[in-house]
Amino acid sequence: MSGAKDETKVVAFDVASDKAEDPEAQNASAEVTKPEVEKPRKLPRLTFMYWLAKILATTLGEVFADMFSQTYDFGYQVTSEVFFGIFVVGLIIQLITTRYVPPIYWLVIISSSLAGTCISDMMDRNIFAKEKAGYAVGYAKGMSLLLGILLALFITWRCSGHSLSVTGPMTRIAEFLYWACIIVSNTLGTAVGDFTSDNLELGFAGGTCLYGGLMLLSAILAVCTPISRVGLFWVWFVLTRPFGATFGDLLTKNKVAGGLQVGTKVTSMIFGLPLIAVVIFIVYAEWCWIPLPFEPPAWVKRLQKFGDKPLFTFNRKPAVDVN
Repeated sequence: MSGAKDETKVVAFDVASDKAEDPEAQNASAEVTKPEVEKPRKLPRLTFMYWLAKILATTLGEVFADMFSQTYDFGYQVTSEVFFGIFVVGLIIQLITTRYVPPIYWLVIISSSLAGTCISDMMDRNIFAKEKAGYAVGYAKGMSLLLGILLALFITWRCSGHSLSVTGPMTRIAEFLYWACIIVSNTLGTAVGDFTSDNLELGFAGGTCLYGGLMLLSAILAVCTPISRVGLFWVWFVLTRPFGATFGDLLTKNKVAGGLQVGTKVTSMIFGLPLIAVVIFIVYAEWCWIPLPFEPPAWVKRLQKFGDKPLFTFNRKPAVDVN
């Protein structure tokens, strides 16, 4: 009996030793237990600085595009082609990159706002000068057409099985749909702003207050209600465009039309310079490992800490960031 027990022990030992010495078994075990590495994110964090830059970019897009198409008299078609070309080039670079690069991202955002303004004006307006003539579909039809395209994009995105969340890593299809929604929403925003200001006769000040109030309402809903943060993010994101469009027109249009007649050149500087400063700040906040030739003052450090807080974010859980 003792010999049988010893033999059993030897057999058991031999089997265990074979498994331990088998490299394929070790590799299979390692593959099972090895955690998956999450892809780096391609989009920025939804911080206070992000929304500040977004509002500055949408307003700048309106007035800067008007400066070239109207003030410098290049017309809608030429400016649309130029700014849309810049958008396409920037978008290709953005899609090629493997992680979030702030200068590239904001180049695409700003160029999409510029292109959206010109495309919307070319579609909706009928200027009698031949070189400025648009397709003259009108604000109502243009707004309805663009709104239908935007809703179709969201439905397609939803049905594709890819998440509409923009806080973490995205698939290539989701990223492409994201930018498609960006360019359409920026074009839609100009049409909506012009529709409420002209067709509904709210004026530029009334349109600014309307969309500003809707943005405030959506922010309150995000904080105080369990409504989907993803849905509220897109509501807020789309609303920033007509807000920027009507606010830009309020500053640039003449007093007869209900504006303050500041002019497109001055208004472009008013919004362009702060936008450059905010983007530089975002770049430093994202790439703070880059050594500076000097020690930043205390107020800059406090501002960076404040700007990196997830204010106005629509996500209950912070996104996992892989740097």
